[in-house]
Amino acid sequence: MPDQSFDWAALTPDIASGLAAAGTGTAHLLGVGQRCYDKAAKAPAYAWLFGLGFDVQLQAWALSPCDAAIAGHLLALDARLSRLSPDLSAILEYVCAHAAEPQGAAYVARLHRLGEREKLRTMIGRGIATEGGNLFWWAQARQAAIEDADWDWLLALPEPDDGDVIGAALRRFARADVALLAGNDDAALTAYAALPWPGLELRRGECLLRMGRRDEALALWRDTVRARPWDVTLLMRLHAEETGSASRLCAPQGRTAVLLYTWNKAESLRRTLDSLARTDLCGAQVVILDNGSTDATPGVIASAVGSLGTQGVTLLRAPVNVGAPAARNWLLHSPELADCEFLVYLDDDVRLPRDWLRRLGAGSELHPAASAWGCRVVCADAPHHVQHADMHILPAPAAQQLDLVPGTATFALSRPFAEEPDFGQFAYVRPCTSVTGCCHMFRRETLVSAGGFDLQFSPSQFDDLDLDLRLGRMGGYAVYQGHLRVAHEQGTAAAVFSRSGEMPYGPAGNIYKLYRKHAMTDMDLLRGQMLAVVLDDIAARRAALGL
Repeated sequence: MPDQSFDWAALTPDIASGLAAAGTGTAHLLGVGQRCYDKAAKAPAYAWLFGLGFDVQLQAWALSPCDAAIAGHLLALDARLSRLSPDLSAILEYVCAHAAEPQGAAYVARLHRLGEREKLRTMIGRGIATEGGNLFWWAQARQAAIEDADWDWLLALPEPDDGDVIGAALRRFARADVALLAGNDDAALTAYAALPWPGLELRRGECLLRMGRRDEALALWRDTVRARPWDVTLLMRLHAEETGSASRLCAPQGRTAVLLYTWNKAESLRRTLDSLARTDLCGAQVVILDNGSTDATPGVIASAVGSLGTQGVTLLRAPVNVGAPAARNWLLHSPELADCEFLVYLDDDVRLPRDWLRRLGAGSELHPAASAWGCRVVCADAPHHVQHADMHILPAPAAQQLDLVPGTATFALSRPFAEEPDFGQFAYVRPCTSVTGCCHMFRRETLVSAGGFDLQFSPSQFDDLDLDLRLGRMGGYAVYQGHLRVAHEQGTAAAVFSRSGEMPYGPAGNIYKLYRKHAMTDMDLLRGQMLAVVLDDIAARRAALGL
């Protein structure tokens, strides 16, 4: 049934910021739900937030149903709130009883972190063979299969033949996700439809869309958005499909230049330029800055010039590596680009679809007042892993992962896309605080007025985020074009941190500089400003859909 009680305007800013950022990501939703509980406990007038927080955290569990900690937490809360149906309560109780961490759980986590794939598979296989009813092992198998994109391995794992209906359903969740990622949409839909809990409507709808059953998908999503009006991710997907933004293509409206800078990455650059040459450049000029390379980069650039069209390519060379911010500024102030309307910066290790520039152009056509436009970035060797999507500014306490000196973090950015594989849930266009710099489009005039990229972030990392924050403080905002999917070879600093537990030295220093540069008071003001932009966008989409 539709939730008639939900009102964005009634939420506190910190809760609204979290919900407006995304309706997906287990950790993200757990955090938003906890903020609801904290506010409800402190202020009797907000007691109704207990129910909202519970519903949000129940959705977090639906995305990680074998997590006994979440299940136990929800059962404890339900003893007070009484929001669970008997059937759903029974499933949660089952998870608590059948997902215990075995003695070697810490070692399993270490193998995941270190990428010891063969050892990990052996241990998981042994665990399933001896404790097949323990959901812990099936959760680990799902994670390992997704990390390696080895769908057949998980599908070949033996299931206990014990007639356990709830256990079989929970194990089927892993197989459903793997089937969807493998492109076996019919099998995935069958598996999802048989799961006895709500919360996976977005994935079911993606299956239906891929199978050509569009009307069924949209009807499912529309009903779910009415029932979960706070689920912004589902709203964005529904709006994208109903309005046809996925098929919208438009060259940037004005003279455009595509800018690359590179340093000693000859083979990556070769792949990038080969990819670029196969795309529709819409008449854009290409400018390449060799940032003092000492490897085979000059030869790679010379070889690519012909395929890019000699009339539209400008080559520049720096005598030494001046760092990323200075290289970007060098390109920005090149006399050849003085009359350009749009500048698009590309990293030297990306792979582009043919229509990439028209996708960015469509983003600028839909949101002409934006300051920057970016895209969905995925790992080149594992395209079901999303490196970046739309990032939204959140309160500082959520930033502890990158808070190198306790108390210095002044803001956080939402990253639910890093919590789950790419099922298609991030395919939409919307305003946000920041987009990634590996494929970043600006109006030249905007960049010049902002003073370009800040040299204190040399040699690299976070100069693009700093620019988006500065543009936001000037009254602008970024736009995420999620229908453009760009593959990126290099992992992000945050991804390296999450695997190793240690931030690389250069990025660590730059994230500290970022916090010191952008004071918490300024970031709180920016958060309020961006929340207004995003909520206006949400309201406009709901109105367009008649919700």
